[in-house]
Amino acid sequence: MMKEVAIEKLPVDYIKYITKNIGVHQYIGGLLLWYSKNACHVNSLLFCNLINTRTKLHCSIIEGLVICNDGLAYEHQWNLIRDDNNNTEYVDVTMDAIASENERNAEKKYFEIFEHNMDEMLGKIAEGKPLFSKEVHNAIDEYYKIHPEKESFYREGKRALDSRQ
Repeated sequence: MMKEVAIEKLPVDYIKYITKNIGVHQYIGGLLLWYSKNACHVNSLLFCNLINTRTKLHCSIIEGLVICNDGLAYEHQWNLIRDDNNNTEYVDVTMDAIASENERNAEKKYFEIFEHNMDEMLGKIAEGKPLFSKEVHNAIDEYYKIHPEKESFYREGKRALDSRQ
């Protein structure tokens, strides 16, 4: 079940820290990772680790669908931050700190499908499992059945991105 969520802008200090650390290698759970433009799963994992190890907040990774106002939809991962009172805030480290200005400024809606903890995501990456669930892929397929005008653009972009990994 998809639930639309509101994304908050990352504080400037976090954006500066992440921007400064793009390409800097970090070990988490035995994996060598770094912030990168085309790796929302790694970006959200690294940010989750940052929040969970350096603050009193609790961070998880959200897997879902983003739909842009121009009709393009794609699978994506971002973060959910909770405080001890269970107040929540969704943030997208990839869009706020790494994406191009055009990507950042594009209006979009976020739809949550799954929430993962860090260990679950580390396991997926370490074991080479698919980074997105069947449910997310099904949501993409259903969206493009209703809105086929951007599907070829999405599929071409996905092939190009998949060939780089």
